Amino acid sequence: ARTLSLTPELWVGDFDSMPADLPDELAAVPRQVFPAEKDKTDGELAIAAALERGATSLVMAGAFGGKRTDHAFLHLALSVRLAEAGTEVLLTSGAQEGVPLLPGKAGFDYADGMLFSI
Repeated sequence: ARTLSLTPELWVGDFDSMPADLPDELAAVPRQVFPAEKDKTDGELAIAAALERGATSLVMAGAFGGKRTDHAFLHLALSVRLAEAGTEVLLTSGAQEGVPLLPGKAGFDYADGMLFSI
């Protein structure tokens, strides 16, 4: 959020990896706290909260990378399920982007020479 100069409306998760020295603007963000032992990732909980608040599209920042590959794979699969339900999803690491592809036609407006994988 800080890198993007954004202040979140809500912070969701178990907060087991939250640093102690949070900037004031993040320390003041409302939180929904869950136990560390749960059946969903913090990302899944955040997605559910966004959808409950009326989100019709999602940007999954940090979707590629990090220390938890299992979370990345889960969120990739979840993005397909969300797209099937009609929610537009963009997965990003900041340097890479991805979108779930569903059966049918898809169009992309990438510049000539851009790397593209399916």
